[in-house]
Amino acid sequence: MSAEKMTLDVDEDASVQFTSKSKSNVGDKSHIDMTPMVDVVFQLLTFFLLAVKRDSMEAVEVPLTTTSTAVLESESTFITIKPAPRAGAEPEIIIGESRRGDGKAVTMEMVKEAVEKGVSSGRGKVVVKAERLVKWGDVQKITRIVTAVANAQLYVGVQTKE
Repeated sequence: MSAEKMTLDVDEDASVQFTSKSKSNVGDKSHIDMTPMVDVVFQLLTFFLLAVKRDSMEAVEVPLTTTSTAVLESESTFITIKPAPRAGAEPEIIIGESRRGDGKAVTMEMVKEAVEKGVSSGRGKVVVKAERLVKWGDVQKITRIVTAVANAQLYVGVQTKE
């Protein structure tokens, strides 16, 4: 390296002049603005999120029963699901026969324990009954819990159409 000083051939008193990209001396490099493409992608994403129907929101058509199998009350554990008292709350779950008043209100977490207790005491047939305004997703949660218990037989209580 040489110890010479580097000098600029520019007048130090002259004003600074800026040039636009199109007039740049760097060369002709193309510049792609991605902002419109990102906007379109977000619009499409928003459209598809709002336009797609989720299956859980659709009504479920349940076929009418023509025959049924009766189960003995002495061999059965009854689970009655009542609608949630307010929006966003869990439904009311009653273990036992609620018509006679011997049912006990439990939480969703206590259902498995109650079914296991029923199976061990000889009541392995589990009858799930849901009132009219109960959400289908809540019934599915209960039936999944029941089917996870060994030796439990799931029955769904239905009412004939009047």
